[in-house]
Amino acid sequence: MERAAYVTNPLFWGIHGLPAPLGEGVSLDYEWYYVWKKRVLGKSLPDFSHNLFLQGKRPVAGAKPRGRIKKEGISGEFWKFEISPHQQQALERLSSSLGDAAIVCYAAPAFHTQWALYTHTTNGSMVQNSSFPLVSDLTGCTAWYYEKGGASGLASPEFIRIESAVIETRIARLALAAGSPQSTASQSLERLGDGVLTSSRNIAAPSAADTWFQASLQKVEHEIAERTAFIGNDDDYVKAVRSFAQIKAFCTAYHLDWLVVGNGS
Repeated sequence: MERAAYVTNPLFWGIHGLPAPLGEGVSLDYEWYYVWKKRVLGKSLPDFSHNLFLQGKRPVAGAKPRGRIKKEGISGEFWKFEISPHQQQALERLSSSLGDAAIVCYAAPAFHTQWALYTHTTNGSMVQNSSFPLVSDLTGCTAWYYEKGGASGLASPEFIRIESAVIETRIARLALAAGSPQSTASQSLERLGDGVLTSSRNIAAPSAADTWFQASLQKVEHEIAERTAFIGNDDDYVKAVRSFAQIKAFCTAYHLDWLVVGNGS
């Protein structure tokens, strides 16, 4: 019996001495969201002018805070996740490049048991019981400590207390700023793709993820060329597909979830 699986993790392929998965597949062919599989006829696309990029983290739980952690106000159960320097730098560049067009932040649960996971899933309270610190608030930091959901916590190594608006409020503000679509979905998608590409240029010391992304972009262009040859050169279609593939390739390389905030166009 033969069996095959598509593996996107660059570490897996690095172990086998390969820079990327075998074959010519790119993100155009894999990991489509449910909306593409079960789309409603006549449903309009979001305008892609305002977006949310989340980097999920698995925290470590603690029950007895000591030293600076206790001194800065965490007195009971708390959680902590480490910040990877290369990933933080990539997300800082993304946040700076996209500006007001996107929220770029981490996401980590303020719980660690299966019981809590099932409870919050059933009650729809996962967001309220998770921490969402902004990437821009954690420049130069090595870890994030927090005792509850929201965006309040301590950023090490200085253990500076950071208080920021909860994710629901930030998303509401972003949606309000989006307002009525001022451009087509394709135009906004192209601007977003350009911003993502800008964030990945002129990197002094590229990380493995940076290299992985650049390799993925080459596959995107190969896929675009094949599709163009097959269906013809529809400029609007090609631009939209290229931009979507570039953004999705970035999210795959840096392990991001991409959500669109706003109305359809």
